[in-house]
Amino acid sequence: MVRKPRDCAITSWAEVKEAHQYPDDKDVSMEKDVVSRREHIQNMCRTHVHTGGRVSDPYIHVPSNLSMCLVPKVGCTFWKRVFFHLYGDSGKTPGQVSTPLDIDRLYVHFGGNRTPKTVSLNTQPGRDVIFNSTRVMFARDPWSRLWSAYVDKFILPDSWLDHGQNIVQLRPKLGVSGDEGPNSNHTRDAKQMFQRFVCADDITFSEFLNYAFQVSIDPHWSPIHELCDPCIFRPHVVGKMETFARDARYVLVTSGLGHLLQGLDHASHVQDELQLLTRYHFRMLEQRPLLRACLDDVSLARRLWRAFQLNGYIAPGRGFPAELLTRELQGATPSQSAALVTSLVTAAATDSAFGHAQWAAVRHRHMVAAYRAVSKDLLAAMQERFALDFDLFQYDREPADIFTVLP
Repeated sequence: MVRKPRDCAITSWAEVKEAHQYPDDKDVSMEKDVVSRREHIQNMCRTHVHTGGRVSDPYIHVPSNLSMCLVPKVGCTFWKRVFFHLYGDSGKTPGQVSTPLDIDRLYVHFGGNRTPKTVSLNTQPGRDVIFNSTRVMFARDPWSRLWSAYVDKFILPDSWLDHGQNIVQLRPKLGVSGDEGPNSNHTRDAKQMFQRFVCADDITFSEFLNYAFQVSIDPHWSPIHELCDPCIFRPHVVGKMETFARDARYVLVTSGLGHLLQGLDHASHVQDELQLLTRYHFRMLEQRPLLRACLDDVSLARRLWRAFQLNGYIAPGRGFPAELLTRELQGATPSQSAALVTSLVTAAATDSAFGHAQWAAVRHRHMVAAYRAVSKDLLAAMQERFALDFDLFQYDREPADIFTVLP
């Protein structure tokens, strides 16, 4: 039997703190934010009755009465691992998994499906289950979300062979980079031509933004309301990436899943992210022969190092250990390469010793610099494309540190 939904505020945060020994100076503002965010969404939905969005099939865990609408680049991998863990679907033997963080990124995105974890709102049974559950979604500042998508998909090679190749072919039409397109008369040797038009390893941030706004509809850079319309989903809790650890704790504890909090802190998140992305990309390199023709192990390691610097995990001035990796990775298997690079990036992040505030500041500084380098027209297109997200989730559509320095 499906349990009736709890009160919209779920439970008193004072009671949660008492039951779980939370310190007085931590998470005390969460319940206030839960109420204010929900009321803001409700008010916005009354005035924006035609948001034009949809709700991707929400994840549901009936025993805890928790449902969640997941959006790429908004903590999606973490929450998928939570649901997979709750259903015992890890791709590993039970003894190998003690927390959701033990479940591999590749498995949750491409491998696991032993137990149904989502339901469709297009069916009456699905609607009955979801609308009698505690509904949760997470939002993220659109400026940060698109920058993160660019780093993950184009600084790293995840989208070189699909979206990247599309951008290269469309360069004359998009007219951003000013570089020669595939029909150029410039002479190039075969290797240069392959690197440029097959590998697509030089996509600029401006090219990506133009492509995202003019051509491509992809969940990694589509507005949140188009993927998980809060006016349809009607969430009880709207968490935010900017306060992710606090908000995730609230959701888990108030859903009776506080035992999953192990490892949910900034230091553990950094270590997990470094290991997860390094293993993922070396495995991807092994499984995609065409990508292997674009990158060797050292080149991939250099890309990972750069992405981790842009994300604030490794100090900006820390040099890439090219000589060491060139020597040590020669003849290594993919798993050996991944293990060595993981140990090096983990050590570099530990030595950088960035706390959460410093990490966020470094990451923000890189993002702001990237947006300052794009045109006013692109910034205006960004504001227009994500106008409803800015309004629904209370983000600044004209951040001063991006706009005030423009000529």
